[in-house]
Amino acid sequence: MPELNLTQAAATVGISRQTLYQHLKSGKVSATIDKDRNRVIHTSELIRAYGELVNIPDAPDTSTPRQSGHTLTSKETALSDTTDTNNRALVHALGKQVDFLIGQLEKADEEKKRLLGLLETKLLEDQRQPVKWWPFWRRAA
Repeated sequence: MPELNLTQAAATVGISRQTLYQHLKSGKVSATIDKDRNRVIHTSELIRAYGELVNIPDAPDTSTPRQSGHTLTSKETALSDTTDTNNRALVHALGKQVDFLIGQLEKADEEKKRLLGLLETKLLEDQRQPVKWWPFWRRAA
């Protein structure tokens, strides 16, 4: 999700810019400074502070000029493509890890059931053994 400038963030959550500034000052929401030294708010921060967003702006188009007045260079486009590829590989690896962990959890549940069964069996065997009454009369030396 993109980072939004303060005007876009206020429009996204449906409040005025002045209210957003008050929320920044009070600490309800936090902002960061981007590389162009503008205050921006990440959309995840808006979701945390205000709940589900309704007016989510579209991701910036890489073929159009940016607000700073220049278009993406081929190096920036290649970097963006590399980042997308890396993100896909990361998602795939995390999916495999989740599958592995689910398998481990299922094995642990089976082992827990087995051990509980053994414990219950042992408790039942202990209850079936007759209690000898004569050791009561013996005194410890």
